[in-house]
Amino acid sequence: MNSILTKQYLKKYSIPISVANQILQYQEDSKKLGLFERLLQRPSGEFFRMSYDELRVFLKKKNPALDMRKNARHQVGTIYEMRMMHTDYLEHYLSRLTRNGYTINICCGQSEVGDDRYDINPNSKANIIADFWDILGKLKDNEADYIIIDPRFQWYNPNPLVWKKEVKLGFVPSDCKYYGHPFKWQYALFEKCRRAMVTRRGLMQINMQGVARDTDFLLPVDERPAATIVRIDWK
Repeated sequence: MNSILTKQYLKKYSIPISVANQILQYQEDSKKLGLFERLLQRPSGEFFRMSYDELRVFLKKKNPALDMRKNARHQVGTIYEMRMMHTDYLEHYLSRLTRNGYTINICCGQSEVGDDRYDINPNSKANIIADFWDILGKLKDNEADYIIIDPRFQWYNPNPLVWKKEVKLGFVPSDCKYYGHPFKWQYALFEKCRRAMVTRRGLMQINMQGVARDTDFLLPVDERPAATIVRIDWK
């Protein structure tokens, strides 16, 4: 039992175990907002006699930003349907998607989609050998209709230890202004396209609400046990 919910509170307010468990479910979120300590001061232990739903409504009224069941949702009631396709078809799909516009493919690897393909590996299908962080600084806003990027998945991770290792391995410059800020470089890259940004990634996502007009998700699958997500953010 957390120190805040000590035996003296259980004894003083005669809190049933079931209610105590409900309180613990929301304790961390409410404590972050400074609500929990104030709730303990309410007369006659009113807080502890609230039901599960009453507790949720009470906390949300105190701070509308706190919504335990719908936090970080794009829109209330919005459900995204992810389309599945075989990995071998993805190249053809992206080629058709971007056929009517100027396309930049960054970290292209063996992909041949795009008018200009960038990669740091000389053995890739790139027609321009360049580092992503240099490219990001040189691209102008709305320069391409479509931007495709399949970077190292570590660059989606906000963990500073991951970025420290990337610098040590030479994949990220030590003076990179996006160091430790994966969301910032994605927002910056989104500004470089006129129609859509296509990112290949793991499960870690970004909230583009208010920035992107719409978002599509693709799930390329093959015989390998692991899978990646292709996300398309539309302007």
